[in-house]
Amino acid sequence: MLSAAYLLVRNHRKSVAYRSLKSFDKGYSVDAWLDEEAAMTVTLKDVENQVEQLTEDDRALLVEHLIRSLDSGVDVDAENAWLDEAERRYQEYRAGKLTSKIADAVFEDVLSKLK
Repeated sequence: MLSAAYLLVRNHRKSVAYRSLKSFDKGYSVDAWLDEEAAMTVTLKDVENQVEQLTEDDRALLVEHLIRSLDSGVDVDAENAWLDEAERRYQEYRAGKLTSKIADAVFEDVLSKLK
């Protein structure tokens, strides 16, 4: 999982570096630019070593945070699809096509299936 996060961050940084280099081409390669930048900051290897010391839960939260930090914002299509789905389910419930359950019963069912 960490290597996937590394590739995600590395590819994002290459994209940023490429865009920066296009605006002022000094003959650098993207990798050279990244190496130069890394020399001025904490290296990715240092960060990886620190991350390995975290608990599994904390690493999962870190990956979630990193992915969210790369997210460009709300996916309008997905948001609209969920709103449409919620409206459809509500209308089916009102028409008597769906039944409801108390939340405690739903959670109890889920927990029993996870055991």
